[in-house]
Amino acid sequence: ITSENLGQYYHDNVVLTEEMVKIPHKYFVFFSSVDVYQGGGQPHSEDESVQVDSIQSIYATMKLISESVVQRGAKNFLILRPTFLLGPYMRLNNLSRLFNDSHPTLTLDASSLYNVIRYADVLEFIRLAIARRETGIINLASVGSVSLAKIAEIAGKKAVFGNNHYETGNISNKKAVLISP
Repeated sequence: ITSENLGQYYHDNVVLTEEMVKIPHKYFVFFSSVDVYQGGGQPHSEDESVQVDSIQSIYATMKLISESVVQRGAKNFLILRPTFLLGPYMRLNNLSRLFNDSHPTLTLDASSLYNVIRYADVLEFIRLAIARRETGIINLASVGSVSLAKIAEIAGKKAVFGNNHYETGNISNKKAVLISP
């Protein structure tokens, strides 16, 4: 994101969310991201107060602002904060290159840590949450994280790793497990 396209980025995220909550609805589901949490070793739960000045990306900042819009403007809302979504519709990134390229060259280092959840599991969770009329904010995360090197090993790929490092963080999934064990 640059100064030239920041306004459009804001519009595509925050303004669009403002417009969506104005549409008459009985139940509103919004996808946010666990990227709103600051890194660190302690588990991040949905109840913690996110310190805005600790957010590490414009993407996460826009997600947190949009969450605020949903909380203020939607009735019966469910805000989902998923970890990394794995499935046929995932955007082009290091994991999709790892799975799809015959000789993947990645920008992340081998020790980067992902907490991965499958699209199918998210869909099942949404179905259950809607049926139960769950509201509030819920993290969607698997039990633990796995290194990019381990994922490459499981996929049977010899990847060329980069120098950048990524970690999902320690994300609590206790609320989600109460709905969908």
